[in-house]
Order: sequence, then structure tokens, then C-alpha cells
Amino acid sequence: MGRSRSRSRSYSPRRREDSSRDNSMKREPPTRCSLLLRNLPRSVTADDVRYHTEKYGPLRDVYIPRDYYTGAPRGIAFVEFSNSRDCEDAKYGLDGRMTLGGREVSVNFAQHGRKRPEAFMKGGGGGGGDYRGGGGGGGGGYD
Repeated sequence: MGRSRSRSRSYSPRRREDSSRDNSMKREPPTRCSLLLRNLPRSVTADDVRYHTEKYGPLRDVYIPRDYYTGAPRGIAFVEFSNSRDCEDAKYGLDGRMTLGGREVSVNFAQHGRKRPEAFMKGGGGGGGDYRGGGGGGGGGYD
């Protein structure tokens, strides 16, 4: 049997960033921020949530997830602000102080942004797990 030879690999040198480039062309990261509102009454509408939150700054989106089978609101809402500073102000101004339909609403920063409809069309989705495990996946409203 023959001995295998190792092949010499030529790596191209890493490119260095040109320090003379104008850094003003770089985009700043988006400053959007989303809040998760919990313990909402089932009768709440997007307009109700907007009324209480937009006094802290301009909103980009208000989303109230609904139950897949019944179509009823799930008792939570996501509110996306255009500016992260407004989002922080709203979180600290509303958490534990906002009441809707006789319920004290808790407000937290949302962990992920909202998924766009294209994300649901890529074939994701839950599986049919049973008592042995399996299934899984599926995506909620925000990623």
C-alpha cells in the first residue's frame, strides 16, 4: 500500500482594512427595541395597547398573538418602538403601573424581534411528537 501524501495548501493572505477608508459610510446598528406585555385581558385590542404605550415615543408595530385554533388573543402583546431609549422609558414607566381591564400588566424586554411572514414559509413548523418525545420546532411570533 502506498503512503498518502499531504498536499500543500496555499492560503491567500488576509486582507487588511484600509485605514484611509471613510468610516462614515458604515451603518449604525438599528436602535429598535421591543417590549413583551403579559397578563392582558382577552378583550384587549391593538388600539388599547397603542394608546397606553405610544406616549413614550413613536411605535413601529403592535402585535397581539392569537390562538391558532380559536382566534382569541393569547393575553400577551409585543410592542416595537423606533428608538431603544423610548422603549426603555416605556418599560420602566409601565411595568407594574399599567392596568388594562382590571389586570396589572407586566412589561419585559422581548428577547427577539418579530418574525416576518417569509420566515414561516421556509418550511419550519412543529412536528407530531408523542409521549416518547420528538416533534418540536415551530415558530412563535417573534425571533
